[in-house]
Amino acid sequence: MSAETNYPTSNTGSEYFNLNECHSFESTHGGTALYPLSTIPCSQVTIYNTTAQDVYIYDKNSRKTDGSVNDEKRILIKAAAAATPLHGVTFMGLTNADEVSAKMVTNPAVANPLCYRTQFFTSNPSR
Repeated sequence: MSAETNYPTSNTGSEYFNLNECHSFESTHGGTALYPLSTIPCSQVTIYNTTAQDVYIYDKNSRKTDGSVNDEKRILIKAAAAATPLHGVTFMGLTNADEVSAKMVTNPAVANPLCYRTQFFTSNPSR
């Protein structure tokens, strides 16, 4: 324990440990078919369009009752360029990253990576 702050500065000697985890991924799926992101557990995912193509993102609420996608509920992430710098779009309130899916607006000649970062947060310490 730190004498000045009176809170733990490490997990050493504690029966509790931190379960918060972050993972980065790069997906090179490059077609117009809808594909889910990884199945890693997460509380939120931030997607960065590093491709030369615009990308549509769909969440679990983008599905119609017949299973098809509802294009009215998709989110467009523009391709990164000098005039439009790279911006991330964050989806919160998730259980797994596969609740979010992506597809390219047009078929690229070469599959470019779509980068995303998953984050799992918990306020409950574990033993």
